[in-house]
Amino acid sequence: MIDGWICGQWDWSIEPAGVEEVEDLRGLLRICQGVILNNEEDVTWTYDPSGGFSVRGVKEMVVLKSYVTPDYNFEWNRLVPKKVSFVAWRALLGRLPTFDALVRRNIPVASNMCPFCGEVEETVEHVFISCGLAQSMWSVLA
Repeated sequence: MIDGWICGQWDWSIEPAGVEEVEDLRGLLRICQGVILNNEEDVTWTYDPSGGFSVRGVKEMVVLKSYVTPDYNFEWNRLVPKKVSFVAWRALLGRLPTFDALVRRNIPVASNMCPFCGEVEETVEHVFISCGLAQSMWSVLA
């Protein structure tokens, strides 16, 4: 360190490749520009009993700090087949692989329109409630 500046040489095992990695590195360097080091004692990492720092400790801390209690409580019913309950549970969480969900996860699909009616985007709500095919199926089951 010279005059508060970190000086050194990169020792890459693999050089940054591609535009995204180089941009990430530039962003990291911009963040580090404002860092000033001093001779004060380091703070101990409190999320690991040994006081050591680990990626696992960071992950556990993030999970603890970001856990949010859901607004709903899914009612499991032993009389309903487990497969049906899991589909209902995943639908409530928005975790079914509808075309809309796939597009949100940047998974390429030919079209995100409903394959049955072709009128609107295929969402969980549309598949189970709004689609004309779903409505006719519900009327047969009722």
